Amino acid sequence: MKPAATLISESPSLYDGLPYDMAEYFIRIRDYLCASVPEDVCPAALCTITLKLFPQWVNANTGPQNLANQAPSRCTIARNVAAMAAWKKELASMKANPKVAAFTVTRDERNRQFSIFRRFTAPGTEFDCSFPRPPYTFADVSKSYTDGNMQIENCWKDNEGANKCLADALRLVGLSTEPLASKEINILEAEVTQLYNTTSRSCATDPDATFIRTESDVVPEVTHSDSKRVRLRMFVLRPM
Repeated sequence: MKPAATLISESPSLYDGLPYDMAEYFIRIRDYLCASVPEDVCPAALCTITLKLFPQWVNANTGPQNLANQAPSRCTIARNVAAMAAWKKELASMKANPKVAAFTVTRDERNRQFSIFRRFTAPGTEFDCSFPRPPYTFADVSKSYTDGNMQIENCWKDNEGANKCLADALRLVGLSTEPLASKEINILEAEVTQLYNTTSRSCATDPDATFIRTESDVVPEVTHSDSKRVRLRMFVLRPM
């Protein structure tokens, strides 16, 4: 389903008289987009959109801890305390709004942080896979406000897992997978095999390794020996 080709910019209707309420803002986006979808493509009563809400949207810092000795700074701790208040407020607004359904999507924390390292950190940055990383509290807090929880690895593992995740999400808004199942499962499969390239070396394949970010789409594994020599094994990653 695609909106009309004429839908190319924001509308003042998204903001006119808008209270500081993210749930209401999301509803306005839904109404604006769905109004452009032909009835024979998707009836207005069934038109539903999906949006992501990250802690960064309320100025939280949930970036990776690359090395075991890199504790969060006092500034980051204070920033996240302030962000938590905003996070709870916006989640509460969604929980209270009958037009909004929400579910919490979590990922193995070490692999989540490695993904950020691989995609966004500066060249020369190292990432040590070997130490445990507890989830940030933002994910745990959200579970108290949302209508369901989803571990993304379960969605990525196979067709059955993808179909269950899709069905669980659609059920929250009164829809089912029947008319869309095969197409949506293919989208989830593509996200794993193309966007995330799960066949490349990472913390998932080498849980005790340390990797280093380079200028190119290559993340070599670094092994520091007792003699301070460094051995590099090169693994090419597909662009994200």
